[in-house]
Amino acid sequence: PARFGMVNRFLDAAAVATMDLDGVAPSRRAQLAAPDVAMMAANPRRPAANAPVDSMVLLRQALSTIAPAANIRLTRTAASRLFGGAPIDGLIPGAAPGTRVTAALHHLALPSNYGRNVVAVIPGSDPVLRHQYVAVGAHNDHVGFAAPVDKDSIRTFNVVRNRMLIANEMIALTPAQLATIRVNMDSIRRAIPQPRLDSINNGADDDGSGSMAMLEIAEAIQAMPVKPKRSTLFVWHTGEEAGLLGAAYFTANPTVPIDSIVAQVNIDMIGRGRGEDLPGGGPNYLAVVGSSFDSRDLGDLVREVNRRQPTPLELDNKYDTTLTWSGYNNIYGRSDHYMYAQKGIPIAFFFTGLHGDYHQRSDEAQYIDFPHYTRITRYIHDLVSALGDGPRPRMNGTRVAVP
Repeated sequence: PARFGMVNRFLDAAAVATMDLDGVAPSRRAQLAAPDVAMMAANPRRPAANAPVDSMVLLRQALSTIAPAANIRLTRTAASRLFGGAPIDGLIPGAAPGTRVTAALHHLALPSNYGRNVVAVIPGSDPVLRHQYVAVGAHNDHVGFAAPVDKDSIRTFNVVRNRMLIANEMIALTPAQLATIRVNMDSIRRAIPQPRLDSINNGADDDGSGSMAMLEIAEAIQAMPVKPKRSTLFVWHTGEEAGLLGAAYFTANPTVPIDSIVAQVNIDMIGRGRGEDLPGGGPNYLAVVGSSFDSRDLGDLVREVNRRQPTPLELDNKYDTTLTWSGYNNIYGRSDHYMYAQKGIPIAFFFTGLHGDYHQRSDEAQYIDFPHYTRITRYIHDLVSALGDGPRPRMNGTRVAVP
């Protein structure tokens, strides 16, 4: 890296090829070729720190920083063809000349399917610690449109399906089991005579609940006569549903020094958690994921702040381990906090579990448990404030996120 005074030996390369596709499934290869994902993975070109300074060098450096870098990923077979069919394992770096490659690389500017990350900062009150940040995150996108259906019918179906799923110990229902579901719409039709077609997946819980909780937390901190000592960094990420794209972009291009972020608190789906939503749910339910992975200090603070609540929440840590529950494996790697963890930032991810309306047209605001949601939001506000005023969480955990 240039910041360590090292010369980037690929600075003037027309393209950089990496031999790493053999273990990648065909479907994943197609996804990697999508423009939005490819842009997230691209390494920006930067001028070398110790290059000689004259007008031509400066011009080349300026062009290098804006030129799109061609990143090519190959299988071992394709890489071998670049060296005339020679076995890859027998090649000696720098000693085996390759064949000439002629290619046309066309870079297209395409409109994005997503919005933008929205970033805000509330400066801290301490003249020194204000240059450190407690990051709070949620995502502002969802899964878009689907085929129009009767919103009341699909809601009723989802309630019955989720009840069966809980009785089946959260193991995915078979097609035969799903075919047994019969929905009686008589009482609903008496209240709502005509079907109400809906094609929009609103995502009230996923992640309207997290996005709006962040607004409430920001408003509360801004209203404090004395702000927390550290600054609070709010990031509403885009593209979470498409593969954590907004979080990947922000952590690769942060608006503050990445090592100045002392912790990241992620809020994704905190609006439900009832007993009919998942086993163990109830009025005090709250799941927390990964809070002790990189930092036991952060995990201890998560529990300590909860104990100080007027009515403590029941913190559920079971998602830190692999479950047999269908759909619940690797929750740790499935939301925006994971991109921060890969940068060595302690994280805590809060949510109230999946439910029958997850990624459905029936995920609407009327089904949010607002009293429960309010308590969770107040608790996360208190945790963010404690992180802003207390010792920086040490990296003393036992599980590190691997890119």
